[in-house]
Amino acid sequence: MARHPGLATAYSCVVVLLGPASMAMHATESEVGGHLDMASMYLIAAFAFAYAAMRRWGRGPGFLVALFVGVIVLCELVGLYDATVPVVTYAGNVAFAVFLVAALALERRVARAGEVVLDTRWAWAAVAVIAVAFAVWNTAKTGSSWCDPDSLYQGHAVWHLLGAVSAWCLYRLYVSERPAAAPVTVHVAAVWVAGDRAAQRGAAEAKLVEELGLSGVARLCPRCGSASHGRPQALGAADAVHVSIAYAEGLALVAWSDQPVGVDVERDLPGRDAGDYGDLPAWTRAEALLKTSGEGLSRDPGDPPDLWSAPLDLPAGWAGAVACAVEAEVSWRPGAPAGPPRPATPRTGR
Repeated sequence: MARHPGLATAYSCVVVLLGPASMAMHATESEVGGHLDMASMYLIAAFAFAYAAMRRWGRGPGFLVALFVGVIVLCELVGLYDATVPVVTYAGNVAFAVFLVAALALERRVARAGEVVLDTRWAWAAVAVIAVAFAVWNTAKTGSSWCDPDSLYQGHAVWHLLGAVSAWCLYRLYVSERPAAAPVTVHVAAVWVAGDRAAQRGAAEAKLVEELGLSGVARLCPRCGSASHGRPQALGAADAVHVSIAYAEGLALVAWSDQPVGVDVERDLPGRDAGDYGDLPAWTRAEALLKTSGEGLSRDPGDPPDLWSAPLDLPAGWAGAVACAVEAEVSWRPGAPAGPPRPATPRTGR
């Protein structure tokens, strides 16, 4: 209800009316009192259905009010059927149940649309609690052990208590709604370049400058403050951006995102020992995670941070991974090697 705070007050008023309406029925035992009792239930179902429909079809509060009134009128018309209905007794109870269940079905559609995040567990809780409440109400009739005036346990009182709990579950459903976060994208590009580390570094930084419109790429070591090594920093970016670079023989990977990011790549040499990692994919994943967190070699690589990561689809002979501070989608630009890779020499690429 964050987008329409006034509706929280409206829902509160609708729920509060359950009490006086029930009091009118029990105090007077009249037809008018009974009608008010049923009408208060219609208000709950009508609000739930109209509020769900408003959000499902992207309409405004005016639509909610019109639909709210229309549902109440329809429930009243159904309630005019005065014959006893099996199980539920009153036709009005059928209308209440239909619109309440329809409302929660619409809430599920709202959640699945992906525009908002909604904790639909509260919807199922509301249905479950009101179902139990109705079962109690249906058995707590005159003459039953649950309707003994000398007993502390009164089934009808339990019905009202559980009805309040169900209304609270609906409220928790409504306040759980929040806008869905825009998906985070991690861009990764392969730069196939022969030559020494200086040549690879120059090509990788040139790729970042080209892709992001940077004025340059700088380095800053968080431990010693040196500008000759350390985590790459994007200079002159129009928006805040995090970058990462990794090297292996014949290949450099560059990654960038608006969230902290890390990338790593290694040559898959015959017989190469990945140590405690077990294999090179696990190695590159750990390295990418440590780059993302900014801890690097200051943290035990066997215990990398618990962040999102994904393997990269590289040709045979290389293993790579990318990591991000949050779950992300990968935009992967593998490029193509300029030619067959040179015979690899046993060295690691950091």
